[in-house]
Amino acid sequence: MRARFVALILMIAPLSVFAQEINRIIFDDMVNQNILYGKITPDAMRNDPYGSWFNENFNSYKPNKDVLKEIAPLLNNISFNLFVATWCPDSKRETPRFFKLLAELKVKPKEFTTIALNRKKVCPEEGINEGYIGFVPTFIIKRDGVEIGRIVERPNQTLESDLLEILKN
Repeated sequence: MRARFVALILMIAPLSVFAQEINRIIFDDMVNQNILYGKITPDAMRNDPYGSWFNENFNSYKPNKDVLKEIAPLLNNISFNLFVATWCPDSKRETPRFFKLLAELKVKPKEFTTIALNRKKVCPEEGINEGYIGFVPTFIIKRDGVEIGRIVERPNQTLESDLLEILKN
């Protein structure tokens, strides 16, 4: 019985360590508030204290269906790196909208990574050092692991139109 218990603990322990690294909340002195930091999932933003702005912007965004139809066949070998900040007004507006776009396009969670940055726009634990991201949010689009474009702070037209333009090039 004791051996089974020890075996169970050894199996669960690594999972609990891994779980602590996702959706982490830290206090950022520069903005004087708790922020999401490091790797996060969309679910982390759906809950308080972020849920009020996240859910409102997610639910109200209506991507253009015709543009989505043009994007869908271009998504082979495409992945996304999203760099966001829960302290940033632009991130509060555009991040939920980008998640809505990914949901409408049925992009699988394994095809995008989201990293929440501190006020210095860094997250050394995830390899994001000073200078890599100048403005948040920054949505990096990759084909076969190679960057093909970015949407920075806000789209030029709409998120879906800008994404389509990046994918066509």
